[in-house]
Amino acid sequence: MQQLESTVSVKIYIEDINDNAPIFSQSIYFMNLLENIKKGTLIALPIATDRDSSVNGVKKYRLAAETPHFFKLHEELDNETNTIIPYLKVEKPLNLPLGPYNLTLEALDGGDPTLIGSSVLTINIDDANDHAPQFKEEFKDYYVREDHNVTESFYRAEAFDDDSGVNAQITYSIIEDSHLSRMAKEMSPGYQLSTLITPDFESIRSYRIRIQCSDNNRPFLTSSVDIYARIVDENDNAPEFSHPQYSFEIDENTPENSTINMISASDRDDGENSRLKYSIMETKLSSSLVSIDENTGRLRTASVLDYEKIKEINFKVRVVDCGIPPREADASVRIKINDVNDEAPTFTASSYHFVVQENNQAGTEVGIVTAIDADSYPNNNFLYELMDEEEDRSKKPIFFSVNVRNGQILATATFDRESVSEYRFKVRAIDSGNAMLSGTTEVIVKISDANDNKPKIIDIKRPRFGHGTTDELVIDKQHENVDEENLLETIDVTSTTLSNQVPVGFEICTFVATDADEGDNDDDDVVVVLMMKTTTMMVMLVTLMTMTTKMMMIII
Repeated sequence: MQQLESTVSVKIYIEDINDNAPIFSQSIYFMNLLENIKKGTLIALPIATDRDSSVNGVKKYRLAAETPHFFKLHEELDNETNTIIPYLKVEKPLNLPLGPYNLTLEALDGGDPTLIGSSVLTINIDDANDHAPQFKEEFKDYYVREDHNVTESFYRAEAFDDDSGVNAQITYSIIEDSHLSRMAKEMSPGYQLSTLITPDFESIRSYRIRIQCSDNNRPFLTSSVDIYARIVDENDNAPEFSHPQYSFEIDENTPENSTINMISASDRDDGENSRLKYSIMETKLSSSLVSIDENTGRLRTASVLDYEKIKEINFKVRVVDCGIPPREADASVRIKINDVNDEAPTFTASSYHFVVQENNQAGTEVGIVTAIDADSYPNNNFLYELMDEEEDRSKKPIFFSVNVRNGQILATATFDRESVSEYRFKVRAIDSGNAMLSGTTEVIVKISDANDNKPKIIDIKRPRFGHGTTDELVIDKQHENVDEENLLETIDVTSTTLSNQVPVGFEICTFVATDADEGDNDDDDVVVVLMMKTTTMMVMLVTLMTMTTKMMMIII
């Protein structure tokens, strides 16, 4: 029998029952968040799936109650897929050190009873390198001695970084310095500085060093610090005078304690090392004449200086610093004493005695007067002049002249001793100083005698006759003859009468003679010669000496 058949389509709908809980693809999810993530940022979370129908499918998510307060669950519906997407919302800034955090994310379906699936979210907070490294010490001065050992450090920099990991690794470098030759040594921890050369305070007194620290992530965060290396002075320099030799001048008679000049020295060191004290390298002479202010170097007179006693002072000045040990230096000082016209010319004698023979010629040298002056040129350059006691220039001696330069005195006239036998006058020497000074001396000129006067018989004295006679001697002076060449005078006696009773030795008469000259030329040397014209009479000459006349007696 032929079988017949037919087909029909039957749709069988299986009604879902909520027999599957939502599941996550992983039981644990690891998440890394940067610490500097902004508040309100949404972070997508894993989506759970549910094998049940949509009615029994995933309807919501939630976080377990122990969720930190800076996280919050946020859900959004994807309209295209009608899927709920969970997000983790950042409620507050995340600052290290934080985490890791374990959050339980639960997915709830829409069945009844509700089935729940869960997964653990392990959230690690990563350092965001949001902190620049910082030095532990800010700006600071460090003191380095001039004699600092180059192998020793004088500064160690140390910085820190609040970041972590590679972001907290610090690298140091010198980015700026001021003339400092440097050598940097990296240490753990920190950064050490030492000098490559010995510092010199006198060249550079301080150095500014800028040290930079940076982390090791990009972009690098950096910070810097300024270090001032102050060089501490050592007494390594001796004082120096502004001149190795000083030459000053001062007038004599300057009052005691008067300033002569300044001695100046300097020291390249600093502080006590440059504080100087001056002193004179004492000699017996210099210490009594000159003093110095130990603090200022001012030279002063220690006494009144006298050019005529000392014309120049030479000594040494020493300057010593106050360092330890002290250093010193010496300089030579020459002080020239300037002459002041304070000495009057003085003659070598208080009076001069000269002799000039009478009948001299005009221009005959009388003598030389000499003056001296203890001052120096031009104060000791003086002139001579004649003067009289009344200081009346119109009454200066007219018989003499004096050479103004050499003091030679000349006769300007011919002298006659029998008229004036002696002259007295004064000579003055006047110097050439601004305030002229002078000295005087007396000159006495004696006129010596020349035998220029004839003797004269001034009287014939007749004695009284005795022996009882009344006869008298009669002498007639007939005439007088004068021999000018031999300065002789003769007289003729032509008439004499004698008694025949005159005895032998009887004084007939006395001749009185005189001579105006003196000495060998005066009347002490007058000789009277009686020349008789008879051969029957013997005459004896007897000389009687007196001070003024010559008396010759004729005795038979």
